[in-house]
Amino acid sequence: RSSWFIDRAKLAEEIKMRWFADSAEVQVQPWSHVVRLIVAVQTNSFIVKTPSQFLRVDAQGVVREELNPSDRLAVLQRMAGKSTPSTPTTEPIIELPELTETVAARYKLPITLRTLRDWLRIHQAAQSEGVTYAYMHIDAARVTLYSSEQIPMYIDTSENVLAQIKALHEFISQVKAKKVPPATQFIDARIVGRLYVK
Repeated sequence: RSSWFIDRAKLAEEIKMRWFADSAEVQVQPWSHVVRLIVAVQTNSFIVKTPSQFLRVDAQGVVREELNPSDRLAVLQRMAGKSTPSTPTTEPIIELPELTETVAARYKLPITLRTLRDWLRIHQAAQSEGVTYAYMHIDAARVTLYSSEQIPMYIDTSENVLAQIKALHEFISQVKAKKVPPATQFIDARIVGRLYVK
């Protein structure tokens, strides 16, 4: 196929989705038949905490390694809100209390790629909207982001995640501006267009 007919925008979006990239640019030089891809990769790994393990996992769900004791302590401190919450430069922490089997390095987690992408999509949306969190808790019923103050923020992956994250961002901005009182028990953004706070 000739490089003249490449849809650059469509190809860039496809690369962003498949590679979890921050940005993708497609440069085409038709006279030389060269297609250049410039890709800025996003989170290429994250931490999974199970009841018995602390694992570093790549974006494909493959376990890279089990964390050493000092890294485990750092993860627990982040989860307790005693250190820097999730930022674009830190690996997101995902707590999976229902994953009770031991997973060895270089093996895949028993989770679908779609589910992993949902979790990474939530992390990416939170980062892009400036919503910081200590860790993400996953159970059968919902996805919960825990703030540094240990306030749960509920997200539904079957709904528009970005709209839910934007609602969280708006609420947090209003709390910082002292327009509304802060949440003390939970923030529920699972119904798009509504936010429940207690």
